[in-house]
Amino acid sequence: MSVTPCAFKDPRGQFATFSGDLADGAAADFGPETGISLDIEAVFVPDNTFSLGATTRNKKKGTATLMVNVPNPGELTGSGKDVKVTGAAVISKTVTAPGDVKLTIRAKGKKLRKLNDTGKVEVTPKITYTPTGGDPATQSVKVKLEKKL
Repeated sequence: MSVTPCAFKDPRGQFATFSGDLADGAAADFGPETGISLDIEAVFVPDNTFSLGATTRNKKKGTATLMVNVPNPGELTGSGKDVKVTGAAVISKTVTAPGDVKLTIRAKGKKLRKLNDTGKVEVTPKITYTPTGGDPATQSVKVKLEKKL
């Protein structure tokens, strides 16, 4: 791990530096002056960018599994007209670690009737990812469902 030094001008115009690692909430003296107290605060906003990956179809059930890659823990939800997005049998799924998450896409309503009649239908779910302590981001994707009749 590399150490990035922190440097700034103190209230008297002198150049002060610190080089080293600090634990969260820890304090340290900046040289060459000591005894100067600074109130420095940083706000971490978690990354909410996520990517939609490959889609795998289950032609026996008429569903599709969508891979979603998330950068942080958070909440994944799915919605859309005539579409049901599930992850472990829920519409909202809590993500405990970064990485790939599987969401199952199912048709409902008119789209389900069309799937059962023709064996094919296209749905457009909206996937929303909200990182813990962050802002939500939403993406839409067209998913083709096929069912062997």
